[in-house]
Amino acid sequence: MLDTKSKTCSREKGDLETKIDALNKQIQEQQTTLTACEAGSQSLNTQLAACKASSSSPSSSACQTRSSSNPITCPGDDAKAFNAGGRCYRIVCNGFAGGAPNDLGSLAGYHSLQQCVERCNQISNCAHAVFYTPAKACGLRSTRVRPGLPIYATAGAQSAERIY
Repeated sequence: MLDTKSKTCSREKGDLETKIDALNKQIQEQQTTLTACEAGSQSLNTQLAACKASSSSPSSSACQTRSSSNPITCPGDDAKAFNAGGRCYRIVCNGFAGGAPNDLGSLAGYHSLQQCVERCNQISNCAHAVFYTPAKACGLRSTRVRPGLPIYATAGAQSAERIY
């Protein structure tokens, strides 16, 4: 009887060792796949960074820094890019790009596009600020303007769309 149990245990041990070997082989295959994926991901990140650096968006050096001592002025800064807190915005004087509501708020008591952009810059998903001069109001939008949307000529409206 002991001999039968010993044979059964030996067979089960052999079966378990075979299963362990198969699992170890699967683990090695998965580790190889993971290593290849990580290398591919790193390569894609490098390509993405290169693409961003060579894109048609203004470079950070073309993005002028503005402050209260050197504020945005319209019409002088129309179509120019400027930097606010590490984000680059493109200015549209006497108009704004259509197609997006002020989903992040319409705020009263603002006196310049500069102030409006500074407020937009404090909100992580803010992509577009519109300053309505006559109303002294600031409209904030999370939606980036899609290429091809018209610029609505609106006297007294000034806008800044985040480029990057």
